[in-house]
Amino acid sequence: RRGRYNASVPDEQVQKACRSLLENADELYRYAEYGIAYLPFGSKLCILIASRLYKAIGHKLLKKDCAYWEGRVYTTPIEKVSISLMAVISLFSTKYWLRKSYDQT
Repeated sequence: RRGRYNASVPDEQVQKACRSLLENADELYRYAEYGIAYLPFGSKLCILIASRLYKAIGHKLLKKDCAYWEGRVYTTPIEKVSISLMAVISLFSTKYWLRKSYDQT
């Protein structure tokens, strides 16, 4: 059946490490979004959408108490469209565009 794995249940240390990583990931995603300003125009949107999709998957995995062995975690097509549209809209934010003073180094 799709999404099911035959792996044995991992020990608590792996689950705890997964949880810790995902709990700290939001801050790292937030920092990474500022780096998008330095990317070429054609890459900004793709990277932003991918980042937000993976972030959403991480949130879903946290809600499942990091029980990744119970099956695949993914975003639905509607969630993908919603996240993508929000990313397009957010690209109009000034944090994704360098000002002239930052360009000159």
